[in-house]
Amino acid sequence: MLLDRLINQQNVDLYVNNTMTADAVAAFGAFQCPRVPVGLWDQSAFWITDYRGFAESLLLMQGYRLAKLLSYPLSGAGFVKDLFTKKTLPEHEVDVNVAPGFDDRFEDFWEQLRQRNPHLLLAVRSRRALEWHFKYARRSNRLWILTVADGPRLAAYAILDRRDNLAFGLKRVRLVDFQSLDGSTALLSPILDFACGKCRSEGIHMLENVGRWMEEGEVIDRLTPHRRKLSSWTYFYRVSNPQLADKLRVTSAWAPSLFDGNASL
Repeated sequence: MLLDRLINQQNVDLYVNNTMTADAVAAFGAFQCPRVPVGLWDQSAFWITDYRGFAESLLLMQGYRLAKLLSYPLSGAGFVKDLFTKKTLPEHEVDVNVAPGFDDRFEDFWEQLRQRNPHLLLAVRSRRALEWHFKYARRSNRLWILTVADGPRLAAYAILDRRDNLAFGLKRVRLVDFQSLDGSTALLSPILDFACGKCRSEGIHMLENVGRWMEEGEVIDRLTPHRRKLSSWTYFYRVSNPQLADKLRVTSAWAPSLFDGNASL
């Protein structure tokens, strides 16, 4: 009854859930909520940016008592393995900057993004919407806003959120959203390279991305050395508007990210 009230709300054309858990999948299936058709939302891809800290937290998760001591040989093995993998982030000459907040450039960027992509389903990313959505993340200093400029305007930006696992001492940053005016992912690689460097300098153990840009041939598929399987597919939707349902049957209408639902709140 609670799910029925949630999913079938009046005056709602589209219901989106991108924090689905394995326990909830069966119940939501009764309401015919299909999977979002773009992305691999049962997988996580990540870079290790502090091998010893990451190894210690991994050993703690598995219940090892001497986790700190054992983390040294384990982290060395992980470093050597990544050193010889072909999936490494290349160096770039693109200038990536950290923005202190959402200034007027983000409003201009959103207006141009809307005009250039009338075929895409996009959550509102106006300056006001971004400030509201990330209000508490900014207050607690969990938010990274990384930008690439083209003169006075933004060419692309990415938003990352600090998501630590305090129980096991894991320090983690997660990619929440990436947008570019030209619609390509060419600037995502230098942004990720910058983010990895920032993680290393601040002692953060890993940089993680969930779901998007991970299919075969996509930028994160080509560049990420590690993946893990999630307990279930996490991104579902339900459309009550017939006209909108027709438009969303094609994958070219979708550009999903963790920003769209409550995953980054």
